[in-house]
Amino acid sequence: MKKELIKLANGCERTEVYISPKNYKTFTSKSKIPKQWFVECRFYDPKKENEYPKGFQWIRRKSWGLCKKFG
Repeated sequence: MKKELIKLANGCERTEVYISPKNYKTFTSKSKIPKQWFVECRFYDPKKENEYPKGFQWIRRKSWGLCKKFG
């Protein structure tokens, strides 16, 4: 089953953004979030269809140990 794609202004498309852990909205403080987490989605560019026929998987993995506090 193929996921519904979101059309972008530049003619490209992407899947919904997936965030892990799934229950990230329920955390009441930063200390409750697991040390390892990630965000991902898949981009489809008609100009790169030959290079990425299944789309380009964009993923960002983060670790609280590597995050810096801004402010």
